[in-house]
Amino acid sequence: ALLSILKVGAAFVPVDRNAPVDRIASLLEDADVGVVLTHQPFASLLPASGTRVWLDAQQDALAALPTHAPDVRVDGEALAYVMFTSGSTGRPKGVCVPHRGISRLVLGSSFM
Repeated sequence: ALLSILKVGAAFVPVDRNAPVDRIASLLEDADVGVVLTHQPFASLLPASGTRVWLDAQQDALAALPTHAPDVRVDGEALAYVMFTSGSTGRPKGVCVPHRGISRLVLGSSFM
């Protein structure tokens, strides 16, 4: 799912399922998340509003989608993900990571 998100030029927000429900709702709101990819057992952790893709329940529909690489060019400066700080000084702040940051991480590790 994460690779698919990145391949189409979208961005993701990792969410700790062990975080308090209020924190999860706050992070999703702050990041202006439009779609949540998750599994049905975690439904109670999410706000009632918003679009959901249930990776477990919609498995057949997802498997029927094309598997070829999308014809999308993603700029290195495009947003890849938002990582939120621990919030030890108050409200957590989002740190935006561009695609070039992920590319550097992946390519850099292959040279070691």
